Amino acid sequence: LAEGARALNRAIMEAPSISHVLCLWEANAAAFNTVHFSTVLSQLARKNRAHGGSVVTDPRFLVLLRELTRQLEATPAAFDERALATVAQAVAKLRVGQRQLAPVLCAVEAAAEGRADSMKVRHLAQLAHAYALARSPAP
Repeated sequence: LAEGARALNRAIMEAPSISHVLCLWEANAAAFNTVHFSTVLSQLARKNRAHGGSVVTDPRFLVLLRELTRQLEATPAAFDERALATVAQAVAKLRVGQRQLAPVLCAVEAAAEGRADSMKVRHLAQLAHAYALARSPAP
């Protein structure tokens, strides 16, 4: 990652609340790459569990999920196996409801299609775990 991208990733990791994470997303959405999406979703999942699921009430979260889905569909090759597994696991851990999860998980599935033979076992396990958490059929 370039220094600016690293600094953004660090800021996401250090953000103290869901609102701060979503503010970083909102302010830097145009610069987001696959690592940023993975990090922001992982942080939202952690903070969401700690704060009783409040992420679903923030409209910025739905915009984030729509943009992630759009990027997964438009440039699936940009998401390596680690990013796909991390995104799927974080989204599943958010436990936000099937209506919000389904498009992202379908996009992850489509992006992962044909890559299973080259994926590391741990990423395959993460994907399987994510789909089990989401109560969705695994790809």
